[in-house]
Amino acid sequence: MKRIVVLLLTFLPINMMAQPLEKWLTIGPQEWLIPVDLMELNPDTLTYEQELFRLMVPENASFAGIFTYLNECSIAYDSVAHQLVASEVISSRAKQTLSIDLNVERALRLHDKSEYKEPIIRRHTMDISDDVATRLIHLWDVAIWTAKEPVPKYHDGQIVNVEISDGTDYEFVAQRKRARSTLDGGVGRAKDFTDFATKLEAAVRKGDRAQVTKLTENVDSITQQFLVMDRLTEKERNEYLVNLAREVSENIAPEWLQGGVLPKVSSKQKYFTTINRPFIQRNVGREFYSVTFYYDEATKAKLKYDYATYVRIWADNGDVDSIESGAGWAAAFYDPSYERAKAGGFRPGGIPSMKFRSLSFPSK
Repeated sequence: MKRIVVLLLTFLPINMMAQPLEKWLTIGPQEWLIPVDLMELNPDTLTYEQELFRLMVPENASFAGIFTYLNECSIAYDSVAHQLVASEVISSRAKQTLSIDLNVERALRLHDKSEYKEPIIRRHTMDISDDVATRLIHLWDVAIWTAKEPVPKYHDGQIVNVEISDGTDYEFVAQRKRARSTLDGGVGRAKDFTDFATKLEAAVRKGDRAQVTKLTENVDSITQQFLVMDRLTEKERNEYLVNLAREVSENIAPEWLQGGVLPKVSSKQKYFTTINRPFIQRNVGREFYSVTFYYDEATKAKLKYDYATYVRIWADNGDVDSIESGAGWAAAFYDPSYERAKAGGFRPGGIPSMKFRSLSFPSK
């Protein structure tokens, strides 16, 4: 059965006065979580990651946070038991009970899987209401959805600085998506979220219900820190969307843009797809806006579809998801992000070069 989507469209003048995109959205890479792609991990790291998640994340977890700064521990929500679950590795060299990391490292060093000994895991649980669980799930979703790759700085075509840490001290998972924060937990919204998650783990582990209640009272305020687009008025948001979509179109498909043609900004929509790839599936359920640029009749005969460019922008943090040309091709900014591609100058040798993929846009 085909799905019919009705869109409310807003017409905006294309000659709107250009404003810097940073006017409303001041983004520092360290203020956001960093996306995790398991395909980029080396085999040894992947082995540790797989074992860490297998032991520390309950089977029915809707979300989890795993922390490895001192002792390996985690906080998760079991959606079947309706409980928060705090897990910790009981590590003691005296009793020869090692951490997951040391156990995996020993087996790899000796090239013998039989040398791996599963560590002792202690779990602590606490019942929470469905309302609190729903709000926590939304917080985890938004924090991971809005994860950003740090944007490198260039000098003479070479990267001179990348604000990134190779640590995995704080890692977060929700459904099919993962993200992490830097060794110090980041700053701003990223640090507030990381601090919240670690304090929640400690409170559940200690059985401190009063502290859990106090912490969960602040869930919505932390979530709002990631929803930067919600802080804009409708006029400011539409200006931002059109300016950004025009910039993307000029960088990727400048030959199709027409002066004097009105773009359309859609209402907020939810993303869905049938493409079964982790980097695409991770955004299912996420909200976005689309901006469609049209063209004059003279151009129409040259294009496959009835628009010049169609740009999708995420409704939470204002990042670009993808652009589709009326000529029939699409560019999706998964790796690298649009910001990183722009920093690389959209040229061969950029970090990295853009990956073009043929995508469907069922929500239009």
